[in-house]
Amino acid sequence: MKILHIIIFVFFSIQLTEAQIVPAFSHIVVVIGENTSMSSVFGNPDAPYINSLAANGAKFTNSYAITHPSQPNYLVLYSGDDQGVTDNNKPVSKFTTPNLGYKLISTSKTYATYSEGLPSVGSDIDILGNYARKHNPAANWVGSGTNQIPPSTNQPFTAFPSDYNNLPTVSFVVPDLCSDGHNVCPPLNNSVKQFDSWVQTNLDAYKQWCINNNSLLIVTYDEDDYSDSNKIATVFYGANVAVGSYSQTINHFSILRTLEDASMLGPTGLSATSAINFCWTLVLPVNIVSFTGKKLNDGVLLRWNLIEKNLLQTQVYHSINGQEFNKIGSLLSTGSNTYNFLDTKPKSGSNFYKLEFMDEVGRAKFSNVIRVDYNDLVTLSILPNPVYSQFHINSTDVYSEAKLLSIDGAVLRTWKNVNYRSIFDIQDIKKGIYILKLISDVSVSLKVIKE
Repeated sequence: MKILHIIIFVFFSIQLTEAQIVPAFSHIVVVIGENTSMSSVFGNPDAPYINSLAANGAKFTNSYAITHPSQPNYLVLYSGDDQGVTDNNKPVSKFTTPNLGYKLISTSKTYATYSEGLPSVGSDIDILGNYARKHNPAANWVGSGTNQIPPSTNQPFTAFPSDYNNLPTVSFVVPDLCSDGHNVCPPLNNSVKQFDSWVQTNLDAYKQWCINNNSLLIVTYDEDDYSDSNKIATVFYGANVAVGSYSQTINHFSILRTLEDASMLGPTGLSATSAINFCWTLVLPVNIVSFTGKKLNDGVLLRWNLIEKNLLQTQVYHSINGQEFNKIGSLLSTGSNTYNFLDTKPKSGSNFYKLEFMDEVGRAKFSNVIRVDYNDLVTLSILPNPVYSQFHINSTDVYSEAKLLSIDGAVLRTWKNVNYRSIFDIQDIKKGIYILKLISDVSVSLKVIKE
């Protein structure tokens, strides 16, 4: 009997809408305020500067923190996971889990945190004056171990460069406990005003520079003041931002995923399935209809279907962990809308793939990631065979339909939605040779001997 093999099939589809892309920024600065609800910021005359940013940038009216208290929110914003931390105490040991800073550095990009009041570069002090380490999430990954980042990434705010071309690819700016609005401090004695004034004083020059230098300023908060369902104010201001008020729900996970997409990184931890991809002026002339992966004997066959316009090429990326991707090939656009690519060297185990679509002026958009498990192929067979009354199939796949055919092609039996648990009863079929046709995205046929 000819040996057939099971094909593993992975599929997703994306809604057909005009495809905005997260721009690949030269620099992104994220500044984080403390313990303030959205309703205490937007429309409040005590926050004139942030409201001005919102009026001239992207204002998010359904932005949420994840939890209380502060520290887990910072960890989520930086690593896509709270790392099991539920309080504001200094973690017992450094983390070795994936995180934004390490991923940037490992892909030849740069990262730094600039913390007001940090006494020296790389300091691991917990509290000093108004500096609080709990608001400096990347400090928990400083070291030389797995996924850790060098002490030089942990900078005092006094090191924030005056020449913004020298900024890292992504930086977090952490004001101290007075400046971020955590405490009520003189001379303003108003927590909302304190943060608003600090951002204007310290980041307005960057704000004016970034819009003409392919850069972005993000202003957000760690959590609300326990009064508004953890709804917080978030504003994007800078190059390629489509000015407007956006009611789509976002949170710290989706902000992190946006930073990752802007830096061409895969998702970290539990960062959102989708980035914030609806507030940009860039539109890529391609809509993704489907992207599939099939496990074959000679590799993994990738297939994607597009509605395209002015698409130049598609680049194919592979990963064994879903985090760090390497380009394995590219295809020029033919205008055919359907493309195939065979990865002839998949790894044993899990293989992750994503596509990068590039237009004629260099703009790019990544697809979502699909996973194809490439373990030893399973031989598809009938057990027992010959059959006396009942049989089942040795398969890990699910078939929409199975048909028992006579040698001349007549349909004798039909079963729906079958798998290895299905029992095929042919006790009343006379002795002879038959064909079992299994139907899914690919149909296969097996010989059945009835005794």
